Amino acid sequence: MRKPIALAAGALAVGGLLGVPVSANAEPAKSPYPDISRYAKVDFESYRLSPNDDDFWFSTPAGLNCGIWADGSFGCTGSIPGAPAGTNQVGWFNGDSLPHFDQTEQPRFTNPGGLAQRVIARDNYIAVVQGTGTGDTTTCAVTDSDSVYCFKSGTWKGAGGAYAAVRFIVGPSATYIGEAPTS
Repeated sequence: MRKPIALAAGALAVGGLLGVPVSANAEPAKSPYPDISRYAKVDFESYRLSPNDDDFWFSTPAGLNCGIWADGSFGCTGSIPGAPAGTNQVGWFNGDSLPHFDQTEQPRFTNPGGLAQRVIARDNYIAVVQGTGTGDTTTCAVTDSDSVYCFKSGTWKGAGGAYAAVRFIVGPSATYIGEAPTS
C-alpha cells in the first residue's frame, strides 16, 4: 500500500518538474573577469624601480608593460587585442569614470626611466593600497592564459559608490573594459 502512494507522489514530482518551462537562455553570460582568490600575492615593494619611486611597474609574460601609480591610476601599454585600430594603451586615470583605450605616441605605462620592468608570473597578482585608511586598492593579476586583469576596489568618493566598472582584462584575443558583458 505504501508503494502506490510513493509512486504517485514521485510521478507528481517528476511531472511538476517537467511541466516547468525552461528558457533557452537560462545560463547567464560568463564573465571574462577571473576569480583571483587562488592566485599568489606578490610583494608590491619589489615592483618599485627605485626606493624613491611612488609608482609600481611590471610586465606580463605576453609582453605588455603596465603600471600602478601612487594615485591609483593603472593601465597597460602594448598590443591590445580586440581594441580599436591603432590602440596601444588601455587604462584608468584618477578622475575617469571608466577605463578607456588610447592611441598615443607617449605611452604612460612604460616606466619613465626606460628601465626593465619585472614580470609578474602567471597566477600572481600585485595589490597596492592608495592613501591611508581609504580602503582603495588597485590590483593587477596575470592569469594562466597570460591575460592581465586590473581593477580598482574600495569606494569612489566622487560618486559615493563602488568601483564596480573600473576594471579591464587584456587577453590573447580580446580585451574587455568595465562591466562584464551580458551576452
